[in-house]
Amino acid sequence: MLCPALDQKTTCRDQKTTCSHCPKITAKWDMDKLLLVMERAKGVFKALDVDGYRAKAAELNIIDLSNTEDFAKLNIQAKKLSGLEECVLRLLLVGVLSKQEIARIVGISENTIISDVLSRGLFRYAEIIAEIPEKKITRDNFRTFMEEAGFRKVSVKIKFPKGQPIDPSLLEAMKLIGNLPTDTRIDVIYEEGDKDNE
Repeated sequence: MLCPALDQKTTCRDQKTTCSHCPKITAKWDMDKLLLVMERAKGVFKALDVDGYRAKAAELNIIDLSNTEDFAKLNIQAKKLSGLEECVLRLLLVGVLSKQEIARIVGISENTIISDVLSRGLFRYAEIIAEIPEKKITRDNFRTFMEEAGFRKVSVKIKFPKGQPIDPSLLEAMKLIGNLPTDTRIDVIYEEGDKDNE
């Protein structure tokens, strides 16, 4: 099966089951934004490394790599993630933490996963995004840092009595009161009437 993260010449090597990781990820994570920022962080890492970026960011008052104006101040080109990096990124986000399992799914050695893709790649880019000290991101805490950086989609379900009209401004106010991101999806669920009160 072709993996959407890998190039068209490569197939997902998870032969036992059809790979279902990518659909899970796009439902729960803002992959467009995350890939954009990861590619910017990769460009920064290749040009400046982590410490060089921190000095430059402080000098230029750069706050957020997802902000196009902030990124433009660096005068650095984003670097596209390789298909392998993107695939491993998705596997980390879905919770595949074992280097053995990642290696089995993508069909490469554990050493390549650890040294090339994670230690010299995704973890360094994530440290730039999360603004944390070098070598602090691991397979175990990667998802947490990406959630804290705002890449996980948030959705809330709210129950209302059946027939209750809902003012859209009420839903927006709920986002503010709950300190939720402005792009939080709110699903309104109408409850059936309580049989004791009918």
